[in-house]
Amino acid sequence: MSAATSRTRTLVIGSAWLLGLRIVLFVLDAIVSGSPLASNVLGALVVDMGVGRAGVAWQADGEISRAEAASRFFAGLGAGITLACVALLVAHLADWATIRIGKPEPMVFLAVLASLGGAMRDELLFRALPLHVGAEAGIAPRPMIVFAAAMGPASLALAHNVTPGALALSFGTGLLYASLCHHLRGAWAAIAAHAAFSFFVGPGARGSVLDVVWWVGEVAEGPLASGAPAWVTAVAAAALAFFAVPRLPRARALAAQAPADVSAA
Repeated sequence: MSAATSRTRTLVIGSAWLLGLRIVLFVLDAIVSGSPLASNVLGALVVDMGVGRAGVAWQADGEISRAEAASRFFAGLGAGITLACVALLVAHLADWATIRIGKPEPMVFLAVLASLGGAMRDELLFRALPLHVGAEAGIAPRPMIVFAAAMGPASLALAHNVTPGALALSFGTGLLYASLCHHLRGAWAAIAAHAAFSFFVGPGARGSVLDVVWWVGEVAEGPLASGAPAWVTAVAAAALAFFAVPRLPRARALAAQAPADVSAA
């Protein structure tokens, strides 16, 4: 089998896995509509099993210690929290939103779980799977990072009344998560960043941690994002992806240990 034929075969199989899992999630969402927690958690389990069958591992460098997994997870967590803080700080300074301290309630833990489930589902499907397929096909990491980032807005475009700002924010955050997947060699960091950002601009901004009232546009995950706040946050996410993530201490340490292998990133 020639190299070109092998590459084409790999890309076709990868595309089939991506499309098939997306259809399964669409059906699952229809079955459990009205329950984001159930949809996100069940979707995460389905995608985890699916991408595992497709050959995608959680880490590009195989088995790692719990301390190493925690290091990568917290690096991603910091990136997601940083992006959320930048978005809310700019909104406050520009008078786009009023921000007050919220009143945490026990139900906030369910919101955290839903955010984590949604992040796991999307990062394994939209970032880990395409980057794995690209690496198997011998495609350079940067175009695959851009392709993986485009998976979010491509899915979001099907939503009703989606705004250009929402598409831009989905692409910008996708760049950040894909960059974390690549440079920190696996899904842990991307899942942590996605869950943190999703929570702090979503449920966490609706009274549980902060109480944010938007006057101009909105920063949110999904089709609710709009206006100048969404565009500014998208640019900030892209800047973190290309300039900050490669310079993270953990990313530099991993790059120094061995040439980047994104087979599971």
